Amino acid sequence: MIAGTSSCATSPHTDTNGYWVADVPLATPTLYWDVRLQKAGFFDAGRRFLLLQGQTVVYVVPLQPAS
Repeated sequence: MIAGTSSCATSPHTDTNGYWVADVPLATPTLYWDVRLQKAGFFDAGRRFLLLQGQTVVYVVPLQPAS
């Protein structure tokens, strides 16, 4: 699955289980990250994630099967 836009050649990809990790630099206390998730056979999902310095968060984004 692609985390980002499919038009970007350097888009990060999830692992085979759909997990993706981002580390926030210590100099950045708060970071908003717009992410678009794409997988063949499913509708795209877009989310804005709030990442805070020194905090571990897990976001679950369920993808809906395309009919």
